[in-house]
Amino acid sequence: MGERITFQEINAPFSENLGTEKALALIKEALVKANLPLLEEYSFDEALKICGILEQGQGQLIGTMAGLMKAKIICGTQDIRKINALIVDLQLANRKLENWSKTLEEKVTLRTKELVEAQQKTLQINRVYTVLSNANKAIVRVSDQNQLFDEICRVTVEQGLFKMAWIGMFDPSGFSLKPVSRWGVEEGFLDELTRSNQDIAQESYIVKMKQGDMADFVCNDIENNPDPFWWRSEALRRGYQSFAVFPLMINKKVIGLFHIFGNTINLFDDAQRKLLDELAIDISFALEYLGKERQSKEAEEAVRNNEIRFRELFNNMRSGVVVYEAQDNGSDFIIKDFNQAAERISKIKKEDVVNKRMLQVFPNMKGLGFLDIFQNVFHTGQPCFLPATLYKDDWVSYWAERYVYKLPTGEIVAMYDDVTNRKEEEERKARQKEIEQINKDLAQNEKALKNILYDLKESQDQVARTQNQLFQSEKMSAVGELSAGVAHEIKNPLAIILLSAESLEGRLGVMDERTKNNIQMIKDAAERANKIIVELLNFSRHTDLELKKESLHQSIDSAINLISHTAKIKNVEIRKEYDPKGDIILMADSVLLQQVFINLFNNAIDAMRDREGAITIKTHMSSDVTLLKANKVVVIEFADTGAGMPRHVLARIFEPFFTTKEQGKGTGLGLSLAYTIVQGHSGTITVDSKLGSGTKFTIVLPALSQSL
Repeated sequence: MGERITFQEINAPFSENLGTEKALALIKEALVKANLPLLEEYSFDEALKICGILEQGQGQLIGTMAGLMKAKIICGTQDIRKINALIVDLQLANRKLENWSKTLEEKVTLRTKELVEAQQKTLQINRVYTVLSNANKAIVRVSDQNQLFDEICRVTVEQGLFKMAWIGMFDPSGFSLKPVSRWGVEEGFLDELTRSNQDIAQESYIVKMKQGDMADFVCNDIENNPDPFWWRSEALRRGYQSFAVFPLMINKKVIGLFHIFGNTINLFDDAQRKLLDELAIDISFALEYLGKERQSKEAEEAVRNNEIRFRELFNNMRSGVVVYEAQDNGSDFIIKDFNQAAERISKIKKEDVVNKRMLQVFPNMKGLGFLDIFQNVFHTGQPCFLPATLYKDDWVSYWAERYVYKLPTGEIVAMYDDVTNRKEEEERKARQKEIEQINKDLAQNEKALKNILYDLKESQDQVARTQNQLFQSEKMSAVGELSAGVAHEIKNPLAIILLSAESLEGRLGVMDERTKNNIQMIKDAAERANKIIVELLNFSRHTDLELKKESLHQSIDSAINLISHTAKIKNVEIRKEYDPKGDIILMADSVLLQQVFINLFNNAIDAMRDREGAITIKTHMSSDVTLLKANKVVVIEFADTGAGMPRHVLARIFEPFFTTKEQGKGTGLGLSLAYTIVQGHSGTITVDSKLGSGTKFTIVLPALSQSL
């Protein structure tokens, strides 16, 4: 190689590998550092100096080319071909190095991305752990439900770095979800939900959670999720990219939902989902605890308020009130409380009577019968009102009206009003009225006479009714005696006829169809006649009633059980309207009484004539002496919605052998037998009916008592 090196010789390998412009800029930078101008050629030493500058600090490829250029300058032209071949090999190696570098860079980039994502997930999991921890601290610390919701939403957004969180509670009907707390970038999103005609509670994922078909719900890409979220555009406008919903439950019932929104897609993985499920469970537990605590506090507050209210009412009542506690099963009573009105009326201080026996404070209570009344109220639980009574002992004398009743605690309360002034005024007015009455007696004689005449007419009507009942009774008795005689006379021949028919049937053996039917007709007619004779004998037989204490309602229920199947088949409803005060006890022959009830039921069912209808049975106690001569009576009504009866049928309804049923379906003895049985129980039976309006039978019987 000569003493001079051209610029083109120096630039050539760099231009081939880096491009003309980049190579020119690189060499110019080296010339500046070497303090050399841009010339067409350079000396041997200047060329080496330029390559030395390029060799240092310009990267591996450029440094290698600069080193090879130095070797080319030093070796001269005799090795130029070898150097050029080496440069070609270097170029190929450089391309391979660039490809490997690019692949390595892609792998590093991918691995770096994976590490960053794993690190972000780890950080997010740690943040959710922090949310769970601080939320549980808030659950322990906060006792107000709304404050707790606000704190949980705040912690979720600020420490979990979520976009927004809100809690909604279902209304009592369970069809509407109302937001109760929110935190984060909300920007009126929940207001848009509530203003819309569509209710978020009707979203499919919420309905499934309420029904127990879904434990929770996660959507990691709101924009591309296939579900038809009608609020999707509002969510995306506020930067919500993903969301999750977790149910809040009490006693396995979903009462609210916890919504969390994020600003990135694929935010909620399985680990976060599990932790947030735990958070929802903790919130549910807190709600259940707060509910019980609130109920307990409300109950305590109600008790305190009731105590204050009671004490104020107790002390400010105008009536005297004394609370007693029974001793020795009601043989005496201890005074437990004594209000201010009682102090005023009785002229005794509360502290002087509390915890003392009643007879010690009021010694004349026993002599006036008050102790017996207290004991009766204590044992029966029935309150008692006592009209104005004079109480008098060595210290006090006053007239008082009293009302005594028993508390659920077993204590006896006596309320009394001082009516001394009123009583004295009444006595004064009574004396004045006596004088006025004497003057009015003469003027009222005419009116009294009219009343006497009216009462006399009523008595005559009553005598007529009694005579009619007596006539009916005598007629029934006469028919009974006649029926018994006729029945006995006919029964034996009928037995012979039935026996002969059966004997004839046995003798003939194989018979033609006509003979067989004739013999069967004889047997059927004889058996039906025999059934009528049995009913006649039952009707005429004067059997002594076996009276004992019986439950009226149980007797009716037993009769209903026997005819209920028939009623069901005939589409007849049985309605019971028993005395609400309790069952009724009476002296009765239960078998015969049930026979009466069954007969009335069967007649009522037949009266429906295969149409739908109802039979209503009513019972009630009565002290009306006009119904029956007994201290207590029970009235039993059987009312049906059947066809009813005309007046001429009603007049003969209780006559033996009288029937309106088709031939072969009735003997006409049922109601006459019922009439006899009711009379045997010292009772009455009457009937009221109108054609087309149904029929009502009314039975009145003596009663003993009523069990509560």
